[in-house]
Amino acid sequence: MAPLIIITVLVGFVAASHFVPTPGEVRAAFNEAQKFYASEDYEQAIQTYERINRIESALLYTRTITAEVGEINAPIKEIALYQTGNCYFKRAEDLNRRATRVRDSEQRAALAADAKADFLKAVDNFRQAEAKATVDRLKDLARNRLIACLYASGMYDATIEEGKVFVTKYPDSDFLVNVFYNIGWAYFDTERYEESIAAFQDLIRHFPSGYRADRALFQIGEAHYKRGQFEAAVPWYRDVVDRQNIGVMSQRDLQVMRREKVAGLVDETALELAAKAQIKVGDCYAHSGDPTRAAEAYRRVITAFFQERSLVSEAYIRLADMYSQSGDLAAVVHTYREAIDGSGNRMFQAGMQSLLAEHY
Repeated sequence: MAPLIIITVLVGFVAASHFVPTPGEVRAAFNEAQKFYASEDYEQAIQTYERINRIESALLYTRTITAEVGEINAPIKEIALYQTGNCYFKRAEDLNRRATRVRDSEQRAALAADAKADFLKAVDNFRQAEAKATVDRLKDLARNRLIACLYASGMYDATIEEGKVFVTKYPDSDFLVNVFYNIGWAYFDTERYEESIAAFQDLIRHFPSGYRADRALFQIGEAHYKRGQFEAAVPWYRDVVDRQNIGVMSQRDLQVMRREKVAGLVDETALELAAKAQIKVGDCYAHSGDPTRAAEAYRRVITAFFQERSLVSEAYIRLADMYSQSGDLAAVVHTYREAIDGSGNRMFQAGMQSLLAEHY
């Protein structure tokens, strides 16, 4: 059945109680909504999901019509309600991104207001989806997305409150790692560093491995760093580095990480995070008045993470800045010349040459 015919059938049903769509027509409409969602046509997707949600008839027992989202199979209306929330969430994120690229202040404010409205609609749909779901896994999935939506919208206090509810209601959920993560970030973004540390430590206790655990360790280091507790921060950063086993990492491991980054599957590889952590170890020693250990830490980035060119560049810059702040111009020049001579990449060399020129 053609898409427009499917949607028209549903519209007709909602408007005229004498007509009842068949289970096949409802499933076809749902599949069409999924296609709209996949193609990022959120307006059409929302309209179609909501028409499915409005179906009410004693002649059509919709609980027997099921659909899937991920590995979850549930009544189609429950999935449609959940997916409506995802549409508003995705559209809100798109509006926020557009707002950051717009120069006109009025247009930027209008886009931000539209994004906020969509975030709130997403939250409402996720809350309804949790309340109406008859499948347990859909319940905690909906609340997990609700919390992610609250965090993405900047509603940090609500993120924390709803996250705590999740921990109480769904203590064994696979999505608990996401919730601890968002709670930790919500505390961090509002400069409640002690609470942020506790949330990230909860994450590590429940989920000791994986990228989220690595990032939680890094953020605990950051929380100490933000409070000027440089010595306390170092062990957390070092743990991030040590977890990667740089010395035994194969070329294949490195290629897999790079492919995931290029494909957009991750924003940051575990290797990049480890290199950043090693730079922060150097920063901690530099702030603590220990330039020798700081230099050792920065140089480890240069030797152990040579594949990460931008972070190697950053390590050279931090090292040179440390020497510059102490008035050691000769060490600054030596550092940049070493960077230039040690690389065969012309763009890298040009960048270092430009920084070197600033010191003449």
